[in-house]
Amino acid sequence: MEYLEFDTERRRIVHAYGREITDPEELAAAVERLRELAATVDGEADRAKAFRYLTSMDDLVREARTPDSETVWAANDAMMRGLQPIGTPAEQQARARAAMDEINRIAAAAPTIGEQIAAQEMNGALAEFIHVLDTVSAED
Repeated sequence: MEYLEFDTERRRIVHAYGREITDPEELAAAVERLRELAATVDGEADRAKAFRYLTSMDDLVREARTPDSETVWAANDAMMRGLQPIGTPAEQQARARAAMDEINRIAAAAPTIGEQIAAQEMNGALAEFIHVLDTVSAED
């Protein structure tokens, strides 16, 4: 399987979460199917990148299974907006960076250190998204 096929499916799941996929166990099943696809990605580097993305997907499942605070939900909403694949790569990067800034503000106001950490962890998915966009831009 080509990496882009894997990434398309990953993005579909991320965007479906909260809309079409509302049950945490349904999300977990979708991520497990994604894990099976990751194992078939062509090329060692692309396969490794796919498995790195699964780490953030596993975090998403864990968060979905755990009732979270308002802080974490607000950070999650910001992350989801930042991961939208709409517009040019530069526009997507700008949106992802703005989402990271918003998450940092949300995390700074968190009432507990656990909520602060949970919110800040969402920046990992955004940073990886920016990295992928940088890679795609460099290949063009």
